[in-house]
Amino acid sequence: MDFIKNNISSSKNKVRKDIKLKRSQLIAEDKLKKDKLILSKVLSDKIIIEAPLIYLYASIDEKGEVGTKDIIKELLKSGKQVALPKVSGNDIIFYLIYDMENLEKSHMNILEPKEYCKKIECKYAPIIIPGLAFDRLGNRIGYGGGFYDRFLKKEPIHKKIALAYDFQIYETIETEKFDIKVDKIILDKEVIFCE
Repeated sequence: MDFIKNNISSSKNKVRKDIKLKRSQLIAEDKLKKDKLILSKVLSDKIIIEAPLIYLYASIDEKGEVGTKDIIKELLKSGKQVALPKVSGNDIIFYLIYDMENLEKSHMNILEPKEYCKKIECKYAPIIIPGLAFDRLGNRIGYGGGFYDRFLKKEPIHKKIALAYDFQIYETIETEKFDIKVDKIILDKEVIFCE
C-alpha cells in the first residue's frame, strides 16, 4: 500500500514540475489572450450567472496561473458577491471582499482578505479552485497542501470549477482517496464538463 501511495505521490510531483515549467515558458502576450478568453467563458457560464455569491482565489502572477484578478473585478462590477480564502492553520476560510484593496499578501505571498473582511459560509456557492493539472474526468493535482481537498470534504455540495490552459489537461491523473474532483474545467478553447 505504501509503495502505491509513494508511486502516486512521485507521479504527482513529476506532473507539478512539468506544469510549472510549461507555465513559466508562457509568453506574456499569449497568456493575456488566453486569460481574456477564459474570463469571457467564466462570465458567460450559467452557474456563475445564476449564483449571487462566488468563491474564488487570487492568482499568483509569478506562478503563471490563469489570471483571476480581472475575473474578480468583473464579478464585483456585475453586482456579485465574491469571497476569497484565507489560510488558518491547515484550513481555508472564505471572506467577502468588495474590491482588490481588501486583499493583502500573506506570509506565503498569496493575496488574502484583510483582517476586517467578513467571514462567509455558503455551502451552495460555486467555487473556482486552483490546480496544476487535470484530466477530463475532473481529477486534479493541486499544489500539494491539500487545503481545497480538506475544505471540500467538509462542504461537498459546492459546484467545483477549475481554470486551466490546454497543456494542463492530461489523459489521466493518478489520484488518492482524499483527492476531490472538479465538475467543470474552463479553458481558453473549450469547457470540459466532468460530471
